[in-house]
Amino acid sequence: MKRVWKNKEGVSPVIATILMVAITVVLAAVLYVMVTGLISTPSSTNTPLSGTAVLQTNGNVAVTFASCPANAAISTSTVTVVSAGIPYTVTCALYTPGGKANGNYWTTAGTGAWGNVTATTYAAGMTMTITKYGACPVLAVGMQVQISGTGFSLSTIQITSS
Repeated sequence: MKRVWKNKEGVSPVIATILMVAITVVLAAVLYVMVTGLISTPSSTNTPLSGTAVLQTNGNVAVTFASCPANAAISTSTVTVVSAGIPYTVTCALYTPGGKANGNYWTTAGTGAWGNVTATTYAAGMTMTITKYGACPVLAVGMQVQISGTGFSLSTIQITSS
């Protein structure tokens, strides 16, 4: 036999009012947090390497890094010199801030991968010496050094005179 409920009262008006106010306060707090940006997705943009690129009297370019993200990997980076919008492969040697060679060099034949890497990331104060290679025209003031890789965004440094 089915039981029929005769008392169809809900919650008391006081409890209903408290629940409605609590729900409104929670929704307002969530909306406030979303609008003010406290809930945000991680940024996918990385900081570029920064520094100066100076044309030396011997025709090479000395790039001195001023600031580098902590995770700017050397082994996955590529270095090119851009002249009139055309990128050219170059040969690079990287030195520690004290001037002592890291034993790193840029291989231009084949993959263009770093060899003999003893340092894993770029650091402020490091110097990279760039020499022309293959089809690269003579290095000159106004050309750009472009470095791309893992842990930093595309970095473009204008070549200036000494």
